[in-house]
Amino acid sequence: MIISVMALISPINKSILLTDINGAIAEILKSENIIYFMAVSLALYHILIHVNKIETSLLVRVINVVFAIILATFMNYGILFRSDLIFFSKVNLLLILVKETGLSLAFYIGLNFVESKLIKYFSVNTLSKNNRTNNYHLWLKWFLIIFICWIPYLFVLYPGISNSDTGNQLVEFFNHGNWIRDDYPIGWYLYNKHIFTITNQHNFLVTVLYGSNVKIGYLLFHNAAFGLFMNSLLQVALMIALYAYAMVVFNDYGMNKNVLKKIGLFFALFPLLPVTTMFITKNVLYTEAVLWSILLLTKAQKNKALLKKESWNILFILSIIGQLVTEKYAIYVLIIFTLFNFIFLYKNGDYLIMSFKVISVILIFVAGQSAVFKSFNISNGDPIEGESLMIQSTALYQKKYPNEQTVYQKKAINKVFVIKNLASLYNPVDSDPVKSSGNKKTGLQPDGRYSNHLLNEFKEGYRYRTVKKSDIQTYKKVWIKLMMKHPLVLLEAFMNGGYQYLDILSLPSNSAATVASDSFNVAHPGIYIPIYHRKEWIRIDYSNRFLKLRQAMSAMYNIFSKLPPFMLMINGNLLIILTIMLAITVLSLKLYKEFSMLLLLLVQIPVCMLSPVNGNQRYTYPFILSFMIILGIVQCFISSKNRR
Repeated sequence: MIISVMALISPINKSILLTDINGAIAEILKSENIIYFMAVSLALYHILIHVNKIETSLLVRVINVVFAIILATFMNYGILFRSDLIFFSKVNLLLILVKETGLSLAFYIGLNFVESKLIKYFSVNTLSKNNRTNNYHLWLKWFLIIFICWIPYLFVLYPGISNSDTGNQLVEFFNHGNWIRDDYPIGWYLYNKHIFTITNQHNFLVTVLYGSNVKIGYLLFHNAAFGLFMNSLLQVALMIALYAYAMVVFNDYGMNKNVLKKIGLFFALFPLLPVTTMFITKNVLYTEAVLWSILLLTKAQKNKALLKKESWNILFILSIIGQLVTEKYAIYVLIIFTLFNFIFLYKNGDYLIMSFKVISVILIFVAGQSAVFKSFNISNGDPIEGESLMIQSTALYQKKYPNEQTVYQKKAINKVFVIKNLASLYNPVDSDPVKSSGNKKTGLQPDGRYSNHLLNEFKEGYRYRTVKKSDIQTYKKVWIKLMMKHPLVLLEAFMNGGYQYLDILSLPSNSAATVASDSFNVAHPGIYIPIYHRKEWIRIDYSNRFLKLRQAMSAMYNIFSKLPPFMLMINGNLLIILTIMLAITVLSLKLYKEFSMLLLLLVQIPVCMLSPVNGNQRYTYPFILSFMIILGIVQCFISSKNRR
C-alpha cells in the first residue's frame, strides 16, 4: 500500500506548488491517479494473497512481461503528455520509476488473470457437436437480419460519411490536375509531364472505384450524391456479407446456439458498426479484405481439405489482392504473415504452399502495378508520405537543438523542408502541418480555374515543388546522423506520435467537432465536396440531412466512449489492447497456426503508431470492425483444442 501511495503522488503539475495542500489533494483525486492507486493495490493484493496462476510457455511469459511494461510506459507517458507534468527532484523521478514498476506488475498479473479466465470460460462453455444447418440458409438469414437493422443508418446518414481524403480522391478522378499538383504534398519531380491526374497517394484503384460510382450516379441520375451512396452501400453490403459468413464459420465449429445468436444480434444492433462501415474510406475496404482472409483461414482450420480446393484458393487469393489494392502497407503485413508461417509452421506442408501462394500474389501484383503505373504515367505517391516519424523527429530536432547542426546539414534539410518554419509547424500528434497538406490555397474558382495564391497565414513546410529525389536521399543520411547524436529526440517523436494507440487512458476528444471528423464522422455542419465537371459544378452535400439527429448521435458517442464498460467496445485503442490479449491467449496454448491468422491484424499496430496522426480512430477501424469476430474465432479455437 505504501508503494501505491508513492505512485499516486509522484508527478506534480507545474501549476501546483508542493506546499499547496489543496492543490496536492486535487492532483491526487485526478481520475488517472485513482486508477494508478487501484491498479497497484490490486497487484499487491494478488501477490500477497491470491495469485491466479496459468501454465504457459516461457515465450508467452516473456511476451506478457514485455506487453505489461509497454502498457505501463505508454499509460505513464500519456499522463505526462496530457497534463504537462514535470519533476521537481530526483526523488520524484524515483517515484515515477516505482509507479512504472507497480503498474507493470499490475498489468502482468492482469494479463495472466484474463488469459486464464478466457481459457477456462471458453473450454467449458461453448462448443457442442457440429450444428447441422444449411450454410447458405444461415448466411442468408443473418445477412437479411443485419441489413434490415442497418437500414435506418443508411437513411439517416445518406449518402454516406466522408472526409477530406475522400474529397481529394474525387477531385483527382474528375481531372483537376492543377489542384492535385498543389494540394497534395507530392514532389513535382514525380510527375514529370504525367498525363494522368489520378495518383496512388490514396491507392489508385480505390480512387477509381469511388470516382467511377460518383460519375455513374451523375451520368445516369444527374445526382452525384447517389453515386457517393453507391460507395457507401458497397462497403455496407460487403461488411454485412462478412458478418453473416462469420456466423457460418462459428456454426461450423459447433458454437452454442445461444452464443451464436448473441453475436449475430451484436452485429445487427451495435450502432458503431454501421456508422463506421458507412465511412467512405480505404480503411473500411481494407478491413473487409483482412477479415475475409481471416475468416477463410479459420474455416480452413476446421476443414483442412479446403486448403486444396480450387474455389477456396480463388477466394483466398482475391482477399489477398483486396488487401494489396486498398492499402500500400499491406505488402509488409502479408510478408510478415508468410515469414511467420515459414519459421514456425514449416512442418505443415499445406501452410507452406499457401504462404508461397501469398508471396507469388504479392510479386505478381507489384510487377503488374508497376507496369500499369509506368504505362499511364501514374505517380506512386511521395516517398515522405510514409515517413511520419522521420518528419516529426526532424521538426522536433529543430525545436530542441536549432544550433547544433553543421552548415551542410542545414542546407541538406532546407532543400527538403523550409527549415526556418519547422519548429513552429511541429505538432506532436500530427505530421500534416510539416508536410504542408491542405488549407494552403484558395482552391477552385467559380469558373473552374485553379488559383495558385497562397493564403496569408500559410507556412510552408515540405518543398514539394522544388525537391528532387537526390535531395531526399541526402536528407535521410543527415537525419540518421542527427538521430544518432540525440536518440532521445527520435524516441520522443515516436511516443508523441503514437502513444495513444496503447494508452488505456486515451479517450476520444470531448469536442463533437473533433469526434465527428476523426472517429465518429456524422455531425459536420455545412461540408460538401466540390467537383467541377463539364463546365458545371457538382456539389455533394451530405451534412444537412437530420442534422440534429446526427449531432445527438455524436453526443451519445462522446458520453458512452468515456463510460465503462461501453468504452471498451467504442474506443479503438482499447480494442487494440484487447485484441493483443486474445492473441497472447491463443499463443499461450501453442496454437501457432491460429496465431498466424491473427498476425494480419496485429501487424496493424506498429503501422498505426507510425501513422501521420496519433490516436486517429480511422486507423483503428480494423480492430473496431473485427473485434467481435476475433473474439468468436478465439473462442472456437480454444474450445476446439479442449474438445480434442
